[in-house]
Amino acid sequence: MAELKGTFYGVSVGPGDPELMTLQAVRLIRQCPVLAAPQTASGQMLALDIARSALDGKTIVPLYFAMSRDPAALAASHEKAAAAVRQYLDAGQDVAMLNIGDVSIYATFAYLQEILQAGGYATAMAAG
Repeated sequence: MAELKGTFYGVSVGPGDPELMTLQAVRLIRQCPVLAAPQTASGQMLALDIARSALDGKTIVPLYFAMSRDPAALAASHEKAAAAVRQYLDAGQDVAMLNIGDVSIYATFAYLQEILQAGGYATAMAAG
């Protein structure tokens, strides 16, 4: 019997006003038991703050992405973030990664999506 893995969703939370999130984004945020979001060096999770009203009872996974021009440092931070998400996917839980703006345009989600898809995980986007 095949092992059931969770799906990794990239969810756009819009430009900053929670009322501008799409219905699809709100549905996925409420549906997924695990939410992941980039975390700044100061500890802020801006995308998570935008979606704050839909966070009840969620597991929150902070993701750190190196701000560097060094390809090795970037690759290492992407792999570390993918590993943080992978443990939940392997447990059969869906994970929504929140992104400011539109997840389909220059979003950090794309780096993890590439890594996870190569590992056989299902991914999807809620652009907006």
